Amino acid sequence: MNFFNPDTKNYPLFKEAERQYLVRLDAGDCQFIPSYYFHQFAAKQPVQPDRDGRISMATAVIIRYKSNSALLEGFVNAIENGIVT
Repeated sequence: MNFFNPDTKNYPLFKEAERQYLVRLDAGDCQFIPSYYFHQFAAKQPVQPDRDGRISMATAVIIRYKSNSALLEGFVNAIENGIVT
C-alpha cells in the first residue's frame, strides 16, 4: 500500500490509523523507527547544485533485528514474503 496516496476504498481502516508522521531529515540527521512499525519513506534531493557545484545525495539504511519471539518473527516473515497481506 502506498502511504503517500492511500487506497482507502480497498483499505478503509487506513483512515483510522492512530498516528501518521511526516518527518524532514537534514544532512547528518538520523531517524529511529522501532521494530515492527510499518513505515514508508521517500528520499528527495535538490535539483540545483549547492554553491560549490555539488548535488547532494540521499542514502537510506534499514537494519532489521531478529525478534526474540518465534511467533512474531514468523508473522513478519509471512508479511515480507507476501503470504499474509
